[in-house]
Amino acid sequence: MVENFLLKRKLKNIKEDSIRNCLNCTYNKNNTCYWWMYYKKQSPPKIPNNIINKGCKFWISNNERLHPLLEVIITEFNGEIID
Repeated sequence: MVENFLLKRKLKNIKEDSIRNCLNCTYNKNNTCYWWMYYKKQSPPKIPNNIINKGCKFWISNNERLHPLLEVIITEFNGEIID
């Protein structure tokens, strides 16, 4: 029973992951790409209409989202590591 449940869950995740567009990307918030803020320390740009339906090479599934507390910490410190 457990194996069957885990298998169904994995298959569901594979189906969701096969649809790669900005709408189901973890970096998309209100059609703004936050990948640029987290990794390039730049202000997050609006996602162009021609990109939003096909996604980009930095796409990560919403299933792999950061913990909300971690998101707040990254935003608060502008993504910089403090010693």
